[in-house]
Amino acid sequence: MNIHFAGADGSPRYNQLLTDCGIVNRLESYWTLKKKQPSTGFKLLLDSGGFVARTKGVTISVETYANYLNKFKPIFAFELDVKDRDETLSNRKHLLDNVKETKIIPVYHFSEYRVGDVGYLKDMIQQFDYVSIGGVANCGLNSTEEKRYFDFVFNITQHIHKVHGLGITDTRYLKRYPFYSVDSTSWLSPGRFGNFKSVQDDNFAGFLAKKRHYLVNIEREVKYWANIQKFMTELWNQKGVYWTD
Repeated sequence: MNIHFAGADGSPRYNQLLTDCGIVNRLESYWTLKKKQPSTGFKLLLDSGGFVARTKGVTISVETYANYLNKFKPIFAFELDVKDRDETLSNRKHLLDNVKETKIIPVYHFSEYRVGDVGYLKDMIQQFDYVSIGGVANCGLNSTEEKRYFDFVFNITQHIHKVHGLGITDTRYLKRYPFYSVDSTSWLSPGRFGNFKSVQDDNFAGFLAKKRHYLVNIEREVKYWANIQKFMTELWNQKGVYWTD
């Protein structure tokens, strides 16, 4: 399983920290980068900004996005998914027809599962060997709703089709479902909020937040998530699931 470290797009300081910790997987956003070159030296997933388009009503030009992909040639990029299904499919076709060296990853949302749209996901896995699922992060779903959603998805994809979990790093789910990859900004939390996943003791976490430089604390979190990635990969290998690039 691969954890793609998201956030702090294009930051030389954070990129160097990630590199020093042996991190190779990165996720950055076209919406954030605009015309800037995405970070180099990583196995990069590029987000289209579709979440912003869906939730804030902003318009992102699929033609401009396609030109950006052709200019900088990231390995993978997410499709430009918007609220309107027909527009999303039109955007997908435009990217598939016009982007030459970047593989496009389609997105299946909780909202589509909620209305019982099984065919949309099945059509995706017929056309793509790498798909993503979203609509969970910051949506207020309870654990029962999330599990039903993931059960549905992985009953279809099983361990044959690669699935990326957008913003999904709850270790309960990483142990339960054979994700190929996920992404998270949690590694940045010590610098942003003084929060730690690597520290269970609140008093010690408070001490670190006050007494240690934020980059030292972030490095601690990066190493924590790197160990989670290693653990999950070995766990699924023991279950007979081996992902290859």
